[in-house]
Amino acid sequence: MRFPLPVRGFASALATCLLALLWSDNGAAQSSDAMYGTVDVCGIYSTTGSGSKRSAIESGCHDVSVIGWRIQESISPGLNAIARLEYGLALDQNSGIGAPSFGSRALSRQGYVGLSGEYGSVTAGRMSSPVKILQYFDPAGGSVFSGLLVLLPTPLNSRADPTHFSNAVRYMSPVLGGWQHFAVYAFAPYVGDDKAYVSNQERAALVATYYQGERLAFFASTQLTSHLGNLEPLTLRDSAAALSWVIDRIKIAGIYVRSERSGGAIVGGANKRIFDQGSIGLQYHLTEIDTIGIQVSHLHEHHRDQADATSTGLVLEHALSKRTLLYAGYNLTLNDATTQFSADTFNRPAPGATARLVGAGIRHNF
Repeated sequence: MRFPLPVRGFASALATCLLALLWSDNGAAQSSDAMYGTVDVCGIYSTTGSGSKRSAIESGCHDVSVIGWRIQESISPGLNAIARLEYGLALDQNSGIGAPSFGSRALSRQGYVGLSGEYGSVTAGRMSSPVKILQYFDPAGGSVFSGLLVLLPTPLNSRADPTHFSNAVRYMSPVLGGWQHFAVYAFAPYVGDDKAYVSNQERAALVATYYQGERLAFFASTQLTSHLGNLEPLTLRDSAAALSWVIDRIKIAGIYVRSERSGGAIVGGANKRIFDQGSIGLQYHLTEIDTIGIQVSHLHEHHRDQADATSTGLVLEHALSKRTLLYAGYNLTLNDATTQFSADTFNRPAPGATARLVGAGIRHNF
């Protein structure tokens, strides 16, 4: 029992049980639990020069394969308790729920609890970064074939996952006039950080705004990441902006990303390292169910000469239904003397080598 009632005789006991059942039914009627997920499998073939070739079945070329649960309970008029649990799936390895979803890291994609109401929501736990919204501006759908070379932030170390924050608190405003705002503070944002591990821990703070209109969309964010270690203290300042415009069957989008790293061990002895990346792309709906997208992205690293790379991504999509998609894609990445980018993260080229990736797959949402 959640509340004590005096019980006198069988009639009182029966009345108490009925009240408890009525209370439970009322609570259930105000709750909603929903399971969702994405299943994505593709075949790829990549080359990175010097005879380096790779062919494989991959999980998540267009979208990451995941399974998750959304939970909401009405506490009072205008106030809800919310929670979410989301896990990665590595279908190519059949490793099941909780499989790595970012390289060999990020076993849990999202897991948070909080409150929501007319003034927005506040949640705590592990959550997606608002910079993932940049993928919606990508004419190539944010797929592995996309021309995007860097998604904020530039990895601080091998533990960094730029798409999620751990040990974080997030505020999301309600959508008003097409605008939504975000604020995130993470006490130990990256995989491998632990609240007991205080001598070499990061802190991250991010603010972002997003507008979605009938034809125009806009996104901007800025993030500061501080490394508190006393051996190699460093700071990351990351900013992003994106703009898209839709007219008839055509969507034109541009994305700009800047990542600035100060302090620590910087390549070449410089005390600052800056990446600038600009992308422009076009998406065209051939029919109601067929789409083609192309994006060209150029990255420049300021502290080294010829530290540039250009990547071009092309994706064809055919919708079998509202939830099932067939796709094929191609990516060409041209590296200058010191860069080593490839759309296939498991087949990294030598500095200056040209990388190619081709593949096709199927994605189903449920």
